[in-house]
Amino acid sequence: MIRCSRHVNSTRRLSLLRSNCWSSRRYSSPSPAERVQVAVQSNGSITLDVHQPQNPSPDQNRSTTALLYLPRGPLQHSAEHDASNIDIMRSVLPCPIVQVNYRLSRTERYPTPIHDVLSGYDWVRENLLPKRSIGRAGRSEHIGRLAICGELIGGGLASMLSLTECRVGEPGIVAAAINNPLVDWISLTIPSGGLKSTKRNKPAEDDALQPDLKALSTLRAQLFHRPYDYFDSFASPILYFRSPGAEVPPAPALPLDEMDHLSLLERQELLQDEDMGDIPESPPQRKVSKRFPSKALRLRLPSFHISAGTSSPTRWQTEEFTTLLRKSVARQSKEWSESADFGRKVLYDEDEGDLKDGQLRDVEADVDKKVRMDLCAGGSEWDDSDAGRKRVRQAAEWLRQALHPAG
Repeated sequence: MIRCSRHVNSTRRLSLLRSNCWSSRRYSSPSPAERVQVAVQSNGSITLDVHQPQNPSPDQNRSTTALLYLPRGPLQHSAEHDASNIDIMRSVLPCPIVQVNYRLSRTERYPTPIHDVLSGYDWVRENLLPKRSIGRAGRSEHIGRLAICGELIGGGLASMLSLTECRVGEPGIVAAAINNPLVDWISLTIPSGGLKSTKRNKPAEDDALQPDLKALSTLRAQLFHRPYDYFDSFASPILYFRSPGAEVPPAPALPLDEMDHLSLLERQELLQDEDMGDIPESPPQRKVSKRFPSKALRLRLPSFHISAGTSSPTRWQTEEFTTLLRKSVARQSKEWSESADFGRKVLYDEDEGDLKDGQLRDVEADVDKKVRMDLCAGGSEWDDSDAGRKRVRQAAEWLRQALHPAG
């Protein structure tokens, strides 16, 4: 288990007006949406906006797929851009699109958005995916495929959910489209040597990102109770693949509240399932790779469409996240057993020498198919500009193909 099991409470239908989780201003939706309220354990509730597709699938009475859309959060939040993005998604995808209005502010800090997104995901699984006609003990009662998308903070939360809600044999996330994701709250600095993917990078270009990185550091202090909290892999999902590269601050003697306690339990549960044999007792100061996911977790990583802008302050971590993700997908792509669920051997770096040229080509092809990254000029935002709408449409078309390969 990755996280503690939760019961999704009954929902209450609200008005169709859009609300903004980070201010009191309200916006009207250009397309009718069903608003649903979902309880989040004992920490209040969130709202979900359920949008129906413009062209639903004609051969299904009930869709077996759905898309979760996560807004940017308090970083460059724009309800108008969300509305534009969802309209494009509705025109391309034949399934429901659910906007998860997670909470994040100076008064509702981490881990609140993590639990909000998990609760929204649970609601979608339980209420939008059809049930099996015949139940069986030990098997999920629902069937279907889910996708998720988001950018900036929403992209980081989408990455977290994609890496943890992809269990073999269960309905879960099979595709994620993320743009400029914030996947590492720890190292909000330009890495030594500058950005690596573009050899034409100049020091001045790296220097131009420093003010934005400083603003992110200021925002981090407002959105986390204490530094220890952003060393959590649920908040900084790049930590699933490597160590922090910095000394982890001491944990508080006692959790501050019930939500902190639940987050601590989830973190401990994940660590218990992982192979801890190679992890030293004291946190390393250099970034050490982790073998995620371990076979014990029974996870099958979904496909990723990742994009970043050359001037985005999250560009460097997006590139590193993509590299680590590709390595992990390569390890999973080689199956050394006839059993699809239990006999899979994870491919480690040192095993590649045992593979033949043809097998290596197959692994590389699988990685290229499952993890795609586009580096775009400028900020590469998903917004209502012509270029922004084009980027959203490209992501939506990729999501459609991932959810409906034969469509």
